[in-house]
Amino acid sequence: MYKPKNTKEQLLHRLKICRGHLNKVSLMIDQEEYCIDISHQLQAIRKAMRRVDELIVEDHIRSKLKSRTDLQDFQLFMREITLLMKQTV
Repeated sequence: MYKPKNTKEQLLHRLKICRGHLNKVSLMIDQEEYCIDISHQLQAIRKAMRRVDELIVEDHIRSKLKSRTDLQDFQLFMREITLLMKQTV
């Protein structure tokens, strides 16, 4: 089984999974397959995209925490995180 080494590899791997599911959905629609089966593929796409979003936010948090050095920077960082959390809920 393939194990991505870093965040970039993880993101690209997840996006390839999404692309595979999208290609499958296109084929299923073209072949007029059962709607529930298509819906299951769409759920898989949403799940994979949600994981891509999580990885991006995790990496952002990790990198920002390393670079923040004073209170003003920290307050800005906290506003960014709060905004991100509101957008993903």
